[in-house]
Amino acid sequence: MRGFKVIHWAPPHQPHPDSGAEPDLAIWISVAKIEASWVRDINSYIAPGGVGGVENRYEKFGIWLMSSFTPVEPVTISIDQDSDGIVFTDGRHRFAWLRDHGATAIQAQVPSCYAEDVARRFGTEDRITLITI
Repeated sequence: MRGFKVIHWAPPHQPHPDSGAEPDLAIWISVAKIEASWVRDINSYIAPGGVGGVENRYEKFGIWLMSSFTPVEPVTISIDQDSDGIVFTDGRHRFAWLRDHGATAIQAQVPSCYAEDVARRFGTEDRITLITI
């Protein structure tokens, strides 16, 4: 019998207060919208099942997630200025695994300078991440 698991998100990592950098923001994003943009990035895209990923990071994330009660670090994304598409700076294996296990909305960490654009183009009204287990 299949069930569901709710994913709980850790707060975004923030720059050191003395750095003067703007804080990153947590934004709820649509997995389908991100996927539609990311699939065009042939250099970093991870296909279903972890194809194109690095070593066994995809599998390791799934094993960790199924046995952990620790909140998940949000993926970090921004807009690629050259392609105008999405770019992952951290978490593409997490995203791919969650996508492949039925997540339709996830939290992402976004630099504040991209937050409005990311929310407008890739945001969702959903505020829960469910996966099929």
